[in-house]
Amino acid sequence: MKFRFLAVCFGYSGRRETITEAARNVTKEGARTKDKCVLFLILGDDEPNVNGAGYICRAPGSRNFKLGAVTVGQAMRMESEKL
Repeated sequence: MKFRFLAVCFGYSGRRETITEAARNVTKEGARTKDKCVLFLILGDDEPNVNGAGYICRAPGSRNFKLGAVTVGQAMRMESEKL
């Protein structure tokens, strides 16, 4: 099954197979570790995007689950298993 973790911070987003890697992508785009981000698990799509308005664009039939809001630094320290 295709899936990705998506970290969305104000003006930045990152997607990867683990929460830690998604948070690292957000910092590479320019977010600070003290900024708040929202974590999502996207099932059924391996390339979800966030458009300029902040909406998550994903494949038809896929599902997204909001995991919660944390700081980028906390997300970088989280452990998530590769499925």
